[in-house]
Amino acid sequence: MNEELQKAVSEIFRSALAAKDFLMGELPEYISQLLLWNAIYSAILFSVGILIVSACSYVGINNNKFIQKRKERITQTQKAAREAFERKENWCFYHGSSNVTSIEYDRIMTKSAYDEFFIAMVCCWVLCLFVGIMFLSKNTDWLMIWIAPKVWLIEYAAQFIK
Repeated sequence: MNEELQKAVSEIFRSALAAKDFLMGELPEYISQLLLWNAIYSAILFSVGILIVSACSYVGINNNKFIQKRKERITQTQKAAREAFERKENWCFYHGSSNVTSIEYDRIMTKSAYDEFFIAMVCCWVLCLFVGIMFLSKNTDWLMIWIAPKVWLIEYAAQFIK
């Protein structure tokens, strides 16, 4: 029995040493692949952040053109509504030839370029810009891997210890 136990223990030690040798031989390749994977993943997300911020900047710069076109459309609509009102068209939706109600007329005449749509567009722009900046600030691991890969590995290992 004692002999069998010693044989089993020695077999366990031999297989543990073989596994250790295998792991030590494969560890540099594993670390290299881990660094490459995390660097590329982080760089892709960083690029997405750059694209989002660039798109937001483009929209912000060209927003004035959009506002100008919207002002022109609103002015034309107001002019058409004013002319229809001066022709004394019926403003009741159910009577007359026009499909514009008096409530619709009031809405058209009080419209400005800075209406609810514009406010919503600006809020979406700010939200997209915020998301883009978050992508940029949270995905800088590629830079750390490029400049100091050993520091990144230590921080990566420390995440698992916590």
